[in-house]
Amino acid sequence: MADHIDSYLTYLRRRRSPSTATTYRGVLLRLDRELPEGLARAHTEELSEWLYGPRRAAASTALYRTIICSFFAWACDPRDPRLTWNPAALLAEPPTL
Repeated sequence: MADHIDSYLTYLRRRRSPSTATTYRGVLLRLDRELPEGLARAHTEELSEWLYGPRRAAASTALYRTIICSFFAWACDPRDPRLTWNPAALLAEPPTL
């Protein structure tokens, strides 16, 4: 999965600032480590539990959700798919305050 993350970051660096790419990298590597079978075999329920389970500030949850959805949208792009299923497509919207 590290290869996919690196490829995504190469793609991202052409569109975002270096600090944004660094933030995305940290979140994606952490998520890959903490999910039972990593990002490549993630299920929507696992992503949801990771994202909404721990107590996080609303801003962090929103950012993490953006990172997750962006990564999977890139990884599952039908023009150049790296993964065949996008578990982030079914993530619930973050709760509103």
